[in-house]
Amino acid sequence: GARVGRKLLCVAGEAHRDSLQAAAAHAQVAGAQRRASEYDAAVANYLHSIDVYRRVEGPFTPLAIDSIVGLGDTYQDAGDHLSAVSSYGEARTVSRRAFGLLNDRQIPLLDRMTAALVSLNQHVEADQQQLEALRLVERNWPPHSEQALAAVYKYAAWLRENGRYQEERDQYARALRVIRDHYGEDAPQQVQPLVGIGNSFRNQRIPEGQGVSALRDALALLLAQSSPDELAIAEVLRDLGDWEIAFSKVGYDGAEYRRAWQMLGNVANGASLRRA
Repeated sequence: GARVGRKLLCVAGEAHRDSLQAAAAHAQVAGAQRRASEYDAAVANYLHSIDVYRRVEGPFTPLAIDSIVGLGDTYQDAGDHLSAVSSYGEARTVSRRAFGLLNDRQIPLLDRMTAALVSLNQHVEADQQQLEALRLVERNWPPHSEQALAAVYKYAAWLRENGRYQEERDQYARALRVIRDHYGEDAPQQVQPLVGIGNSFRNQRIPEGQGVSALRDALALLLAQSSPDELAIAEVLRDLGDWEIAFSKVGYDGAEYRRAWQMLGNVANGASLRRA
């Protein structure tokens, strides 16, 4: 790693000090130094790279975005979370100037800002970043699209991670309404939010009948398809088994687990899934 870094710095030195080649070389060196936990050196090289990009291409050049993000990642790894938030915010500003206010390249930056804000115990501010990411997708895609629904599920997962289970289930319920309105009452797209509702109750340790009913509805939808997805069926059967383990007042006989095991025998990578 050090040898590669020295070679890249030589390349940068041989290039014109204000060239894109030099800026890229310093960014590569910084990346190697970050991976080696040489954070001060990495910060210096990322800053140099950003400075060169801006002298050559202007203050809002999108070419500098990767280096600004790398700078933020270095600060985050080094425990300087406030500087990380600042760097990610700067990268997002450049992205919005270069690619438009609603461009979806901002979403990975918002996710990074979320992680840094969580490290600072600023959970309200972190939630605002995840909401902004959801709204960006919703402004770019129709509500029934795969992209918009995936963004809803991502935000729901964030809510579960933070123990906000009712809000999580509200997101899944919203997705169910959209799917039923657009695709119909028998649409297999309902499986993911139904499973999400069931597992949300189990994670909250609430044996609510609505939870197990959602899992059973998901299983029925999968079994009703003309070409059933056996892996998806096995996953829902596993979740039903987990529910029984969590809440059954009598000994669980493992029926759903056994059915899931049998299903996995019919999928391409079933052996590895069984071991997992």
